[in-house]
Amino acid sequence: MSLFPALEKRADAGVDRSPTSDFWYQVVDYIKTSSGVNISETSALNVTAVYSCINLISRHIGSMPLQVYENLGDGRKRPATDHSLYAILHSRPNPEMTAMSYRSTVQAHLLGWGTCYSNIEWTQGYRKVKALWPLSPNRISILRAPTTGDLNYLYQLPSGEQRRLYVWDVLRINGLGFDGLSGYSPIMKGKEAIGLSVAAEKHGSLFFANGAIPGLALSHPGKLSDIAHDHLRKSWEDAHAGLDNKHRLAILEEGIKIEKIGVDPELAQLLETRRFQIEEIARLFNIPLHKISDLSRATFNNIEHLSQEYLTDCLLPYAVQNEQSYNYDLFIPKDRGRFFAEHNFEGLLRGDSQARAEFYRTMFNIGAFSSNIILGKENMNPIGEEGDLHMVQLNMVPLKTYLNAPASVLPTPKPIPVIPASTTGVKSRMATDRADAVKNARLKLRERHYQLFKETAAQIVTRETNTIKRYVEKYLRNGDRSGFTSHTVDFYTNTFPDYIRMKIGPVMGVYADAIGASALGEIGIDPTDDIDTALSKFARDYASTYADRHIESSQGQVDAIVNGDAVPEGAPAPTDEEVSDAVNARVDEWDETRSDKIAEDETVRLDGAVASTLFADHGYRLQWVSVGHSCPYCETLNGSVVGKGEHFLKQDQELQPEGQPPMHIRFSKRHPPAHQGCDCMVLAVQ
Repeated sequence: MSLFPALEKRADAGVDRSPTSDFWYQVVDYIKTSSGVNISETSALNVTAVYSCINLISRHIGSMPLQVYENLGDGRKRPATDHSLYAILHSRPNPEMTAMSYRSTVQAHLLGWGTCYSNIEWTQGYRKVKALWPLSPNRISILRAPTTGDLNYLYQLPSGEQRRLYVWDVLRINGLGFDGLSGYSPIMKGKEAIGLSVAAEKHGSLFFANGAIPGLALSHPGKLSDIAHDHLRKSWEDAHAGLDNKHRLAILEEGIKIEKIGVDPELAQLLETRRFQIEEIARLFNIPLHKISDLSRATFNNIEHLSQEYLTDCLLPYAVQNEQSYNYDLFIPKDRGRFFAEHNFEGLLRGDSQARAEFYRTMFNIGAFSSNIILGKENMNPIGEEGDLHMVQLNMVPLKTYLNAPASVLPTPKPIPVIPASTTGVKSRMATDRADAVKNARLKLRERHYQLFKETAAQIVTRETNTIKRYVEKYLRNGDRSGFTSHTVDFYTNTFPDYIRMKIGPVMGVYADAIGASALGEIGIDPTDDIDTALSKFARDYASTYADRHIESSQGQVDAIVNGDAVPEGAPAPTDEEVSDAVNARVDEWDETRSDKIAEDETVRLDGAVASTLFADHGYRLQWVSVGHSCPYCETLNGSVVGKGEHFLKQDQELQPEGQPPMHIRFSKRHPPAHQGCDCMVLAVQ
């Protein structure tokens, strides 16, 4: 239910019904304190310490960037700039308020009343939020239906009419409270401290209005008539009351004497009282004193620590509280969990260049930020693919990083003697012995790098599946197959290839270096003489080839489903809903199994590619060796030898072990794998 458009339609003359009119923020409830001062949520703002605390917290919460993110899985996220709530929370919650003014306002309500409310204006059908309007907390009541127990809200309109709002029409954020429905007002809980502060301020004002001297009495030896009494009082006050008349000379006649009837303000500890009340109010809002300009206890040694405490103990709880309310009340059920709102505390560092520089340096050194991430946060242009690399200092790295390090920082594998080949195509004990030797050098490298390949592949697959699913919901389910196809083609052609190369290229480079060092060691060559320049371009080219293979497979599977290639002849064409479900089912399958398949296939394939290339370049022939989980098809190849430029398997060849169905070879192969799941290797033979 939208509250404010309904107000705009009313035509009661003389009433300003705009959301930001004074009506919404009028306060009518006052509480009398023991000091005799009436206190309310708004009158308390006349106390400078209260105003400073509420203004500071609300403006800091309002100025922090608040963004909507999409959860991509594996701890990754992306700014969901295409989500409708992104602009509302980040830029413009309603046509009349900026994001900062809105969030500062509702945060001030929370700090004053203990609870803040906003009217959620939905589009027709409650499909998405159209706007957020702040509601004055002192004009709203919470109701619970006696039969169903459902919550409702009763809001007083400018006309005096009370309007019922459903729970889904209101964004409610609570402070500390014991019923879970409303928070305690910090102003009311601290009313005595605030009232005493007001009383002390009034006392000081009256003191200075009286000439900054204690109360005086004029003593006359005789009895004055009423007229003389009033005349003496008026003439004295006109001549000596107020700061401007403080040092005027007093002339006394007829035996009149001046007598003090008050105490010195220093003796009454007026200044100490006011200072203590500032501390009490700061304690009420959990703010360090230096944040409200009281530096009496701040030093160069502790002020940085106090500022950090302000972030973690004061601002962070409010930010988390707000985020949890936004994530539940503003996102429709199907978006919860996938999308979420989150404050960015880095925004508070914008004015401190030294703090930002130190933060960036730390995050870069631990590998959390790349150069391009830092440049983006500073609104500067990226420096290309090299800027996307995440760097770490190799003099202090975890063991896992060492295990995945380039060959230049790994121990050189022990050389494996090159043994003359046995008869071509005949199994022999010699081939078996070589397989055992290779396991000590290269099979361990596969195992060490398998998880790195899997984690990288999982990131690639997650981005791919999230993108395809987003296009399914946006286009396929709405019957726009051409729109889905055009966007997937654009993704697979222009966006995704570079992302694949950027992610898996460095991993393949590290693995190629390690395999290359092992392979060269097998033929008695020092890897440091040959490895660095020989494999750098090879690894880059291989990553590009892999990106093409990955995209060809993915796009082919998706197109086959959308185009109905798998539908039997004569069967009815699938509906948009059926096509959408089928595409989602396929990408869900990718999400579950594809990263393992990629890691399994590419560790074998890149091992074979690097080893066969290096062996051939150094004049050796290649021998196929089946290791690990060998199969009947691989056993037929075990021990076979080919020369440079020759292939173990030729295109369109049929490989058929005894008692097995034939396996059709689509492409010629100079090295393993022969099929999915193959874990064979190539050895060098003379």
